[in-house]
Amino acid sequence: MKRYLLLITAFLLLPNIILAQTDYKYELYVNGGFGAPYFPKYLDDNWQWGFNGGIGLGYRLSPKWLIEGSADLYTFNFDAPEFYARLPQRAPITTAEGKMSNIASLSANVRYFVNLFAEDTFLYFMGGMGAQRIFIGSIKVLYQDYAVGLVDEDYFASIIDYGFQMHFATGFDIISTAKRSYFGEVRYTVGFLNDYNSHVLALKLGLRQSLW
Repeated sequence: MKRYLLLITAFLLLPNIILAQTDYKYELYVNGGFGAPYFPKYLDDNWQWGFNGGIGLGYRLSPKWLIEGSADLYTFNFDAPEFYARLPQRAPITTAEGKMSNIASLSANVRYFVNLFAEDTFLYFMGGMGAQRIFIGSIKVLYQDYAVGLVDEDYFASIIDYGFQMHFATGFDIISTAKRSYFGEVRYTVGFLNDYNSHVLALKLGLRQSLW
């Protein structure tokens, strides 16, 4: 009976024992992936999936808890076919050109790690808050005719706004060496701006490197 109690106790303590084996406190995070805007509607309707990237510096408070400061950038490509399909056709040929949109943020985050069945695989949850800058690109529409050339032009100016941001994420962290691991996560970001909120869903792959 005592043998089984010892085995159960060792199994419960295993995650802490594994995490405690490292003495490194500072960690560098680098990530990149794809993201899509879901709000405001103007951004969702006219821009599509784009690339994102981020970098962060973390400090491990305990084997399971880590705090982090990070900078992230999300870019979105203009969706010309969708925008063009909604335009009233005022002339035989219509050309729509839009600038890339982006969201940049600085934030403070907290990560919580949970050891899974494998010794080198962890599930983690992350939450954070900070400041956000959103840039929605300008759009230029040209209504043209073969005979007379340029018929008309519509111009929608770019929009810049600033606000408060919160985000939540969950993912897997797989240890590669004593100082390095790789992770993949799903992150949802909400920006609270002056006249509206922004919503972005992102898929990220990254590297976590212990420094010292």
